[in-house]
Amino acid sequence: MAFEVYHSRKQGSEKVINPIVRLSKNSIVLDKTARQLLENPEYVELAYDSDEKIIRIVPSNNGTQVKKTKLPAQRFYKVFEIDVTGKFNGVFNEEEKALFVNLKASA
Repeated sequence: MAFEVYHSRKQGSEKVINPIVRLSKNSIVLDKTARQLLENPEYVELAYDSDEKIIRIVPSNNGTQVKKTKLPAQRFYKVFEIDVTGKFNGVFNEEEKALFVNLKASA
């Protein structure tokens, strides 16, 4: 038998929560974790890698305005011909201060 040791939160084990990004027909919705990792930006820069099907979201001084939890993305979808909807796990890169969303792997 192989036993795994249980560690309670009191002992310092922290539950790792991945940011969730939801793509709807007209917008990109960031969950609380995603917004906190991006440091609650007022504006973000959206970029898309069409070969890998990955969206990059980076805080910016101008660009797409964050409206509470949503990013209007209708034109972004149209320019890059993105027609995927659903929930996706985000991966935060600390060095780039960027959130990456792989559209090939839904949450």
